[in-house]
Amino acid sequence: MTFTRPGKAQGFQTTAGFGGRSLSPALALLLSLSLVILPAAGRKAGSDSAYKLASANPTFNAGQITQGDYTLTRQSDNRYLVLRETGWLFFWFLDSYWSSFQAFNEAPREKLLFFEVEMEGYQLDSREVWYVQFYDFPSGSWHSSWYRLGSFPTQGEAVLRVQVADADLARRFVGPSGEFRMRFADQGTVSFNIEVNRTTLYVDLLRVRFVYDVTPPLSSLTYPPDPTYTNATSLTITGTAVDQGADRSGVASVQVSLDGGRSWAAAQPQAPGDFSSWSYFWSPIPSEGTYRVRSRATDGVGNVEVPGAGSSLVVDWTPPQVGSVNPPPGAENVPVNATISATFLEQNPMDEASINPYSFTLVDEEGNAVPGNVTYDPATKTASFIPSQPLYYGYIYTATISTGVRDLAGNPLSAPYSWSFRTADILLLSLQDTYNRDGSPGNGAVDFGVVGPEGSPYLVGGGNPPYAISLRVLSSTPWNMYLQATSALVDESQSPRAELPVDRLSWSLSGAGVFNPFTDQLAPVFGAFQARTPQPGGRQVRFDLRIEVRWEDQVGDYRGGITFVLLPGP
Repeated sequence: MTFTRPGKAQGFQTTAGFGGRSLSPALALLLSLSLVILPAAGRKAGSDSAYKLASANPTFNAGQITQGDYTLTRQSDNRYLVLRETGWLFFWFLDSYWSSFQAFNEAPREKLLFFEVEMEGYQLDSREVWYVQFYDFPSGSWHSSWYRLGSFPTQGEAVLRVQVADADLARRFVGPSGEFRMRFADQGTVSFNIEVNRTTLYVDLLRVRFVYDVTPPLSSLTYPPDPTYTNATSLTITGTAVDQGADRSGVASVQVSLDGGRSWAAAQPQAPGDFSSWSYFWSPIPSEGTYRVRSRATDGVGNVEVPGAGSSLVVDWTPPQVGSVNPPPGAENVPVNATISATFLEQNPMDEASINPYSFTLVDEEGNAVPGNVTYDPATKTASFIPSQPLYYGYIYTATISTGVRDLAGNPLSAPYSWSFRTADILLLSLQDTYNRDGSPGNGAVDFGVVGPEGSPYLVGGGNPPYAISLRVLSSTPWNMYLQATSALVDESQSPRAELPVDRLSWSLSGAGVFNPFTDQLAPVFGAFQARTPQPGGRQVRFDLRIEVRWEDQVGDYRGGITFVLLPGP
């Protein structure tokens, strides 16, 4: 399809070729409209803007419309409104007044950032230059400034644009009800210079794009985060702000609220006019309590952000206290596998990282540190010390919570807290092992083997094997061991039974070499009570045994029993 542009002396002519038939100009024009469609007015996609179109023909101080009308300039469709200069004694001028445009009503006039006149077309005289002027509604007259639009080409079309970028001035050029007026003139009219060349202007599109800002800016807090606990008496609140949207007036101010939005105070920009980062110095903080910190930004045309939830700021100047402990101070008979715990009195959360094996310690009565793990339950505000191994029996232990323990605001305990308790006593005697005379393990008994009078007395222990009986004593108090023969040495297989007196069997502390005959009465092993045994292993007490056989003793297989008794001291 081809279109022929009208010149000075020709009207509109449109031809089209389809299979050798000619289409009428009206049908061809309709087809061109179906190929190119522009919105008559409305917002530009992706930005806060609106195009406004002329709604009536211009009036002329000089010049005239020679063909078409304003409806031809509503979209770019190769139809033209033809404007021609008029003359006086062969001097030519064009001075037109477009006093009717669609009303600007998409946003309040205060939101207008700038507007831009856009005209598409061509001209016959390449030397002609065009200008526009705007009506100043507050002053009730045309503004003194002319804006240079430029020259259209004589071959092909071009779009010329001129912009009023001063927001205050652009708002003056819009009336109270959204009115807009534009004056369009040639260079001769603007500069009062006489032009001797006459031109014709072909206008395909005339519209004005109004750009406004109705999108509020956004601000956010970088400090304090939500939630924050502090014991500070003054604080610097910081944040960022950005004006969003394709057309922006910029962030003009940021305010901070410390009471959830009931009152607001001005924040300071990082540099004059630059609120991309901002701060607010809060000093002094008046009292303890929970504050809701929020921010809101305002842009250059007065759009105010709807503030977000903000951050919870808890100001806490009160140190935590130890409320209760377990075991209680001075407790006795505490199990050796007990967990030691302390519960804090604190309105706000504790700093869990501060509750650790360095700030919660346990030592025994000898000053030795007890290894263990420390846990914390925030639901009950309870710290627990769990020893790595069972505690010693009958020991006094002291637990200490140091001033390294803090609440989440940073307040430490005002002083270390210590308390002591004593574990339960123990008195334990156990058989470890026994040996026979031939050096083999006795498995709880001692076998002298085959003996006779010629080799008497016979010894088990004191060399090889190293001992006859080994006992383990675990006692948290002074103690002594007692022993006795529970029966004579007898051979029950004979009738009447054969018997040897108990004093033929004697004992000695292993390696001591001094033997004491057994009796049927308890006899002390040590002359004085022994100190408590080491823990956790206790003390080993080992015995050698000796037996005496005489010529008159009857041959037999003799057996007997020994009892060991462990008793506490005073």
